[in-house]
Amino acid sequence: MTMKAIRSAAIMLFSVLVPLASCAKTDPLFPDTPVIVPPGETSDPEEVEFRGLVYIDKASMDGHLGGERVVRQKMDRLFADVTEYWNESARGRLDFRYRYVVGDIVTYDCGSNDPELNRKVYNDPMDFGKYDFVVLFDAMQDHDDDRGEGGAHGGGSDHRSVITIIAGAEPKDLFDETTRNTLTHELGHYRGVTDLYQYQIDAKNNPVSNETFDGTTCIMNWAAAGVWSDYAVGCMNLAGPAKQIGKEFDNFFNSLYPDDIEFVVTVDGKPRRGIDIELYASRAGASDHPRDIYGEVYCSGRTSTDGRWVLKDVVRYFIPSVDKELEQTLNVPPSLSYGRCFGFLAKVIYNDEVKYVWMSEEKVQMSTLEGKDIFTVNVSF
Repeated sequence: MTMKAIRSAAIMLFSVLVPLASCAKTDPLFPDTPVIVPPGETSDPEEVEFRGLVYIDKASMDGHLGGERVVRQKMDRLFADVTEYWNESARGRLDFRYRYVVGDIVTYDCGSNDPELNRKVYNDPMDFGKYDFVVLFDAMQDHDDDRGEGGAHGGGSDHRSVITIIAGAEPKDLFDETTRNTLTHELGHYRGVTDLYQYQIDAKNNPVSNETFDGTTCIMNWAAAGVWSDYAVGCMNLAGPAKQIGKEFDNFFNSLYPDDIEFVVTVDGKPRRGIDIELYASRAGASDHPRDIYGEVYCSGRTSTDGRWVLKDVVRYFIPSVDKELEQTLNVPPSLSYGRCFGFLAKVIYNDEVKYVWMSEEKVQMSTLEGKDIFTVNVSF
């Protein structure tokens, strides 16, 4: 699917017309949120089921988790809890109801980072008629080659989606609220949503304006948040019922960038030529640096007679490797995590006055999900 086709789909998803002859009722879970139900129609969205192929370490299954029969029962309950948490957190904004179920459970008796196990999980042929994604649990660190603690999401052969949830120093109870929240967050990646906590910047890590930038309230920011942000809902609605987003969409994430970013600068209400604008890149956290605003100018420009400065083909600026020729003109930060900028801090300069505008990747991409081709930044002096 082309970028334009994806945007057309986004416009359709976010432009639902409600008939005038309709009635409202109250959602019992969220009484402050009205649910509009056209006469003769149901408010219940179509359900889409996703089936997981689950791997779990044998030592935990036979040990502190209570044996195969208990684990299978609790695993079904865990996925049911994820389903409930997922849909309640959308507060009626999803086009589908999502249901996550256990397809099969496979035990392994080795380290969770064992090369042979990795080959099976990530690369061996997988029956996509039976399974839609993979979850690897390791509830006990009992091998030298176990993975590190925490949850993660990655990809494998055939556009498969693989989630790993690993215990820390102590054996982990997989069937608690923490695991439910972590699994929900990682499945959010499976539905095409990026980590929103990467847009949080502490003032001490912003040498340009020394401001703190807070993240959006969302499960993709904090797994226990209990709500999906509008951005997360937009990505999920765009992905719809797709079982393998990478196979059914052409560059799903990259296509979320709008065509252009347009700065419109006015002085005393009138467009002003010659206003200098500097962009500073935001980096996701890495082992050698925190989430930050890189302190050197990434690129700069000046407004024309109509008060505008436009960045064309925005994806090239967020992901500089997309355009090698443009990349040579940019001051790309070293150690650029994930190979992309997670946003830009704009410094707009008029005489001795300076204004700053934070453009997180989330905000910029939201314009596409709202059906817009241009992200506009208005600055007034």
